[in-house]
Amino acid sequence: MIQQPPDTLLPQPALRMLSGDVASLVQGFGIEIPSLTATLSILPGYWFDGASKPSILWNLPYVGTPWDSDSLPAACTHDILCAARAMPRWRADQVFHELLLLNGVGRVRAWSFYRAVRLGDFLGIGHPTEEQVAWARHFLSMQAKDECCDRQMAEWFVQGKPEVAP
Repeated sequence: MIQQPPDTLLPQPALRMLSGDVASLVQGFGIEIPSLTATLSILPGYWFDGASKPSILWNLPYVGTPWDSDSLPAACTHDILCAARAMPRWRADQVFHELLLLNGVGRVRAWSFYRAVRLGDFLGIGHPTEEQVAWARHFLSMQAKDECCDRQMAEWFVQGKPEVAP
């Protein structure tokens, strides 16, 4: 099981490795997303592949591995937001960037990770099937802290369709 290191600012998901590149949440994971004025909760049993990074780059200190604690909360959150189509992909990518910065990732490194997920969207990487969306939504709940945010999240969640970034 991956434990919370002392140098991270955001809570770390408690994981059990299922294989070399997939882990499962062993307990629920909750995280506040300030820009959404919302709290996201992920149920145990949700599995994901960490921060998707080409393995050829893992040995570079700037990039790191998919399971590095500084990017793990953002990666877990981003993966379920995309898999569940809980919001437009461009907005999930912004949340990813926001959480990286909140967890102490440097501005340049966070920006490069953000650009990488935007490129992945452009290339069609990580677009879930309807079955994957239904599976991911089983594990996700979002609680808005204000009515305006609640309406916007409800619209995104009902639509479940990607939108073009503004």
